[in-house]
Amino acid sequence: MKNRYTGLVVFLFVFTHVNTSAQEALTVPQFIPVKPLLFSKLPQRSVCRQSALEAPFQSAAGDTVKVELSGQVTFHGTITEKVRQSPVLVSLNLQSLDSSGAMLHLTRLQLPGKAPQYKARLLHPASGDVLVLTRQDDQYLLVKKAQKFILPD
Repeated sequence: MKNRYTGLVVFLFVFTHVNTSAQEALTVPQFIPVKPLLFSKLPQRSVCRQSALEAPFQSAAGDTVKVELSGQVTFHGTITEKVRQSPVLVSLNLQSLDSSGAMLHLTRLQLPGKAPQYKARLLHPASGDVLVLTRQDDQYLLVKKAQKFILPD
């Protein structure tokens, strides 16, 4: 009985070893395309006015709006979608009229008794960079980031 148990353990060990060493490592070629930079002439960070962020939320889907995100960045486009996800959360998707394919996604969170909070991304699928709106201290900043780290919705 003891010999059978030992033989079974040895057989399982050899069988497992053969199966695991028989598999070849898969090599997946990864190619990250190099895309031109759309926002290369802009500074790495620029201040954005909060009043400019609020203006598009007063418009309806299908309206044409002009959003001055900073002194160097003005987005002129059409609101393709306005979604009220909850009573306190509204999202806008804007399609650019100036450069074909550029998109601005803008979200406002308005909690009762608090100042509104904004999030935004300005991107073009064919470019290698994205402008992301971030809040730092009491001001909003447009920060350039590489598009390979950002997923378009």
